[in-house]
Amino acid sequence: MGAALGGGIAYWAISASRPPYLGSMVLALLWLGLALVLTIVIHEGGHWVGSRYADLQCLTVAVLWLYLERPEQRWQLRLKKRRLGSLGHVTAIPRGFERLRQRMAIFIAGGPAASLLVGLLALALGWVLRQPYQGGLAPGRTAGYLGAELLFLVGTGSVFIGVLNLLPFTMAQGTVSDGERLRRLRRPGPAADQEVNRWHLATLAHQGLRPRDWPTELLARLLATAGAPAQLCEAHIYNYAHHLDCADIAAARHYLHAAYAGSAASSPAVRRSLACELAYLAVVHDGQPAQAAQRYQEAQQILPFKDNEACFIQALVACDAGDWAAARRLLPVCELEARKVASVGLRAQGLNRVQELHALVRQRSEPVAETLD
Repeated sequence: MGAALGGGIAYWAISASRPPYLGSMVLALLWLGLALVLTIVIHEGGHWVGSRYADLQCLTVAVLWLYLERPEQRWQLRLKKRRLGSLGHVTAIPRGFERLRQRMAIFIAGGPAASLLVGLLALALGWVLRQPYQGGLAPGRTAGYLGAELLFLVGTGSVFIGVLNLLPFTMAQGTVSDGERLRRLRRPGPAADQEVNRWHLATLAHQGLRPRDWPTELLARLLATAGAPAQLCEAHIYNYAHHLDCADIAAARHYLHAAYAGSAASSPAVRRSLACELAYLAVVHDGQPAQAAQRYQEAQQILPFKDNEACFIQALVACDAGDWAAARRLLPVCELEARKVASVGLRAQGLNRVQELHALVRQRSEPVAETLD
């Protein structure tokens, strides 16, 4: 695959050294960038078609930093941070849970299928349309030549992405290929059950069911069917969220520490999130605020924060330092970030956590204010 892609790029590079590219590297890079975007659009468009065919409700179609989202009833176009380890993704939830494994497979397979079908067609058409220009570019035929070049680039990229995504692998950032997901769903068993249970639980959360109302039998199945360490870590996280929302702090603490202990195989984003949760539990529920700064440094080393990602743990650190003014400034930012969570159930839990921190700041800062008066 690498050799085929390298050969295709080398063949294009030879063409790029001749007019109309010659003397305009900007045009060559622009065409390469446009081909990349179209390649991603074709793949994610295949997932979208698969979601429609499988009777799923599509929530997000993302291409690089461009997000088409439907948080409520209407689609919205937004610029957001690209998901780590991914050039694009599609999020969809089932309208019902009948034949869920088969429907998931259709949704997942839609991306590679579109990449291969459209890619092969574009590659063949681009190859044919490029032949008249091999002897040189006649005046007035630039548009046709550039169109043939674009088809050739899109075809090469799409075929590569289609074949690559059919291979079963998991990236260091935690991104799982379409082929790996299809492999897990291939036959009934723990791997398929784990995928179905995860999607079932995520769907309930998207539909507004708070973690405290998640079915306990579904959470137990998620733990029982976890095979890989990363899956077990994720199952512990779901159970942590459930028991935390039930105010069962002892059980929540147990599952959080279990998730943290087994997080070595998880993505950096997951490991950073667990460090932040340990800081939250220490400050709000365990009365050990001194851990906040330590966990903040740990989280920052795992994966540096960007924009307002660190606002909640920074508020915890401010509480640790007794900087109540800084904590108050950060809390409205935390609330805005919590409202951006797509999952309605998790969004409600997140807003409650911000309110808890509001109450903690008032409780600890008011005695100081009275002394000063």
